[in-house]
Amino acid sequence: MSCPKCGAKQLSAGKFCQSCGVALPKSTTPTYKNRYLQTKNVNYNVVKAVIITAVIVFAVSLGFYTRALNNNRISELQNTPIQPFLSLLQIPFLSTTATYGELLENFCTDTTWTASDGFSAEFTGTTLQGERVIINFSKMTLTGWEVRRMYANLRELDDWEIVNWFAEALHYTGL
Repeated sequence: MSCPKCGAKQLSAGKFCQSCGVALPKSTTPTYKNRYLQTKNVNYNVVKAVIITAVIVFAVSLGFYTRALNNNRISELQNTPIQPFLSLLQIPFLSTTATYGELLENFCTDTTWTASDGFSAEFTGTTLQGERVIINFSKMTLTGWEVRRMYANLRELDDWEIVNWFAEALHYTGL
């Protein structure tokens, strides 16, 4: 560095010119310590950005995985035969090869299937007679999917009302 007044070359990084004594401007070149801190801050920001990106990618991937898993559960439920559920209730006169999906999609409109986890799912729809129906299913290990609760026009049905509802739906659809 040289003095801005007399132009003398300065041998050390002092505050005053060694020739004329005028105050020297502060050095604009970073010292080793400043360069280290700047490099450290850049590395910290890069690490921070990488971590945030990884968390976002993980969250999005988990969302897609959960959605695919729930879609598989709903497909499995829709293809489950109704007969084991009816047999479990010991109703011998109801015999069918229909699945929950076939029956409910043929007997109801505005249908929605949702799965909340690996062991429960819900069907919502409106019967052709205008009755709003909500059916909660649970996956049992031995018998597959079963109806756990059923609501018709916001009223919970007991076991016999559920059987009668399914019998009526089977009769109406011809399944």
